[in-house]
Amino acid sequence: MKKYCLIIKNIKTTLKNLEEICYYSQCTKKGEKIVRAEVKLTLEDIINFNTNRGNRNIANRFLNITGKISLVVLPFALIGKYIMNYNISESMLLVLVSIPILKFVLTPLNVRWLSKRTMRKNKILRATQIYEFHEKGVKIKIDEMEAEMKWSQFQMIVESKEYFELYISSMQAYIIPKRCVDDPKELGELMKAKKKEKYYKM
Repeated sequence: MKKYCLIIKNIKTTLKNLEEICYYSQCTKKGEKIVRAEVKLTLEDIINFNTNRGNRNIANRFLNITGKISLVVLPFALIGKYIMNYNISESMLLVLVSIPILKFVLTPLNVRWLSKRTMRKNKILRATQIYEFHEKGVKIKIDEMEAEMKWSQFQMIVESKEYFELYISSMQAYIIPKRCVDDPKELGELMKAKKKEKYYKM
């Protein structure tokens, strides 16, 4: 019985390989260029993604600006109150101290904790992900799962210095580190051509 199961498994593997060969040959005949990415995400990738996405939020941008302003103003406020005896309220000092702590200490710690939890619970993020980008869309392989997505199925694509982020909703995206892509420049050009007004380079 084990012998027959092994034979069936080998047949399935052979058929799968033949399917891939046919897929590549079809693309070659059409003159399509395939850009491949083999992605193995790390915790730092998830942290960077959540941080970058958060920094694009209007509320977080405001917090970032006020946090930097508070860091500049705080030393002068302390000097004014405790050395030059200016009438500066304790509540004002508390606000000036709290905002930088919230932005530059508590927020990064919270992002790291959330990223660790997400990666621990989501086995897909821990799996090796294979992407094949071509003219019509993207072929995605994750473990035993395969999917073919058209460019129109992505809400938007964001390119940063280190990543491509392919959003399928406002909260969910495929994260493609550029270090994992065969040709990041060519992939960027392909994505820009396909999404146009929904392609953003940061």
